[in-house]
Amino acid sequence: MTEHIFDILGIGNREDSYTDLIAHSFATSSSFGENILEMLGMPDYDDWITRTRLPVAIKSKVGRKKDVPDLLLISKKGNKIVLIESKVHSNEGWGQTERYASNEFKESLLHYLHKNELLESQTSDVKFFYLTLDGDEPSSNEFNILKYSDIANCIPRNLGNSKRDILLQELKERIEEYYSWQQPTNDEVIIEYLKKAERLVTPYKAFRTMADNLSVGDGEFNKYFHISANLGCSDIPLCLWNKETWVS
Repeated sequence: MTEHIFDILGIGNREDSYTDLIAHSFATSSSFGENILEMLGMPDYDDWITRTRLPVAIKSKVGRKKDVPDLLLISKKGNKIVLIESKVHSNEGWGQTERYASNEFKESLLHYLHKNELLESQTSDVKFFYLTLDGDEPSSNEFNILKYSDIANCIPRNLGNSKRDILLQELKERIEEYYSWQQPTNDEVIIEYLKKAERLVTPYKAFRTMADNLSVGDGEFNKYFHISANLGCSDIPLCLWNKETWVS
């Protein structure tokens, strides 16, 4: 596999890079856009547009503030909005999806889009999606769970040589590499195995793939994997192993 443009530019672990590519491709590739809409269960009204990181000012009981959803898909003709919050190697900010699903945010978002003539009505339907590599659950049950494998399945097979298509092919390769990462062979040095982790595959991903298949001595480990980090920040992995025989 050749070196990726994402890595040359040093943006391979930035979720905004992938969000921007998805938004641009949705707007400029009819086949990719149609596949995305079908995957999301949305009709094709031929007028869908995208907005990334749109700052939405809201009035709430704690005063005026702003929230910035990663990606919006908007159809004026269909009077519909799709909000996608994307996470790559980071977790949800404090109550982030709950804020987006709140009436205060939805009313403010609809008001802004209507005021700027992006919607005909302020009573539009808003559908929420939470996009992660591993299908993480959002704090709000209003959000539907998406995995990056779903995005990969929407990327057309007959890509060309345009900059957009080259990046889409890279994204597809990165996603497929993440989900197909193999455990080490029996004679492989662990530190060398972990060093092979690259692109979307982090050392933690490689370590967990190895640990999930590890057994020692008189039985299997009980294995617990958690993410320990401030909300909205990069993941700090926490791994805990024990055995029933270790209990005093």
